[in-house]
Amino acid sequence: MPGVQNMTTYSEQFDNAIWTKILCSVSTNTVANPVNGAIDADSIIEGSTNNYHYWGRNITGDLENLFTASIYVKANGRNFLVLQIAGGTSLTLCFSLVDGSITGTPGVGYKAESVGNGWWRLSITTTGITNFQFYLSSTASINPTYQGDGVSGVYAWGAQVVRANWAGPYVKTEAAAVNTGAIRSIVT
Repeated sequence: MPGVQNMTTYSEQFDNAIWTKILCSVSTNTVANPVNGAIDADSIIEGSTNNYHYWGRNITGDLENLFTASIYVKANGRNFLVLQIAGGTSLTLCFSLVDGSITGTPGVGYKAESVGNGWWRLSITTTGITNFQFYLSSTASINPTYQGDGVSGVYAWGAQVVRANWAGPYVKTEAAAVNTGAIRSIVT
């Protein structure tokens, strides 16, 4: 069966200029990632203002096909992360990094998978994509404006966007998109 591409370049390098950072900062290679234990997961730290604190990026997609965006995250002072895909059918969900529960309307699909040691693989699926963002949040809200403390945040690793209705196996990228290998369609 044919594979799909991880369309997210620099999927483990959130300090790269391709990733927009708004009122947050990135410290690289601070903790072990949840897949192979290498010390290459980043700390995303909120600023100390009363506003949104997020990182994200534009991506070349289309407005007609199903896309799934996913990321591995772990709480580091903030227990919630908002994932947002914009494009054909925009979708915004707030995930708890404690129990995997969500706030918001699920749309086509979502998944919060505990992968051990406090790490979660979060994913959302919707029709069409032009960009996606990850918002730090102090509460279970899809409108996460709050007073940051300048030290709290999350650990993050392994962002992926695929043209499919599920996240599929994670594949690291750098300067170019990478094929994920064989993938099958699953409707959840």
